[in-house]
Amino acid sequence: TPASNLPAEAAMNKFSRFMPYLMVTLHLENGTEFKCYMDTGSPSSILPKFVEAQLGKRMGKHRIRTLDGSIEKENIYAAPKIYLGGAELVTGNRIGVWTNSEGILGMDCLRHYCIQLDFQTGKIRFLQSGDTNSAGWGKAFALTNLRYAHIRQNGFFRLNDSSLLIDTGDPFDGMMSPKLLKSAVQVQ
Repeated sequence: TPASNLPAEAAMNKFSRFMPYLMVTLHLENGTEFKCYMDTGSPSSILPKFVEAQLGKRMGKHRIRTLDGSIEKENIYAAPKIYLGGAELVTGNRIGVWTNSEGILGMDCLRHYCIQLDFQTGKIRFLQSGDTNSAGWGKAFALTNLRYAHIRQNGFFRLNDSSLLIDTGDPFDGMMSPKLLKSAVQVQ
C-alpha cells in the first residue's frame, strides 16, 4: 500500500568511483542521524551498529548473504520509527542491525513509495503514485516483485520477456547469468 505521508525532496549524494551508491541521511525519533544506502536489491532494511544500544531488547539473530557472497550476521529488533526529514517512513515490524557504519533502506520500506531519481538535478523525489499529472516524471517502471525490485522488459537480448532486477545497492552496471550471456553471444 502506498505511504500517505511523503518525505520532502532530498539531495542525492555525489557519486564517485569510491562512493557509487545512492545514499540518504535518516534519523531516529530521538534525532540520531545515520547514512543509509537506498538498496532496491535488499528485501529488508538494516540499521548501522552504533544505533543498536537505542533499540531495546534484541529479538533474535539472522544471517544474510551480501552481494559479494559473504555471510553477515545481524541482530533483529522491533523496528523503531525512522524518518527522512520530517516524514516517518513506512517499514516492516522488525529491523536488523549489522556491523557497518551505514544502514540499508531496503524494499520493506521502498515498496511503499513512488520515487523519482533525478540525476540531472541531483534530487530524490517522493511522488503520489496516483497523481494524474505524471507527464514530467520521466519513464516509469512498474515493479513486478516487491521483495526485490524487478521490472519486465521485452526484447532484452532478443528474449520476448525478461525479468530484470533493479539494484540501486549494486555499483556494477549490470550482471547476468552465464547461461543468458552464452545464449546472447551465440546469437550475435
